[in-house]
Amino acid sequence: MSTQQRVIQSQEHNQDIAHKILLAIKDLRFGSVEVVIHDSKVVQIERKEKIRIDTDSSRTIK
Repeated sequence: MSTQQRVIQSQEHNQDIAHKILLAIKDLRFGSVEVVIHDSKVVQIERKEKIRIDTDSSRTIK
């Protein structure tokens, strides 16, 4: 494999990782996205989503 092919493959891999991170962030209203890196490489993307309950709407009206 030539150097140019390796560079292109590396760029495609980086774009794929960036796309996966953006997908984890997309539509996330409350929460966090954690990117875990080992030896300068992304090895895990973790998404934690929180669902907020509106306490005003859950109260009983008397």
